[in-house]
Amino acid sequence: MRFNKLPDLIGRHQRFKRVFESDYGRIVLRDIMKEARLDASSYVEGDPHKTSFNEGAEWLARRILEILRRDPVEEIDALEQEKRSYV
Repeated sequence: MRFNKLPDLIGRHQRFKRVFESDYGRIVLRDIMKEARLDASSYVEGDPHKTSFNEGAEWLARRILEILRRDPVEEIDALEQEKRSYV
């Protein structure tokens, strides 16, 4: 799903906040962060596949945290910068 409009981004931000700021959402977010091992290196010596898997889990956890913290207007700016970097 591509978000190109401010109302879409505001809605996404509000949905993430509603989910992850609830009691159960906090528990789930802590579990995601624990599984992503944000406090440890994702590198696994001799196993590039496990390293990549760990980095994917870490990316997802960090992305959730970023969405929860980022203002929707900042999100639009980031998307626009991302688009320009591909051109």
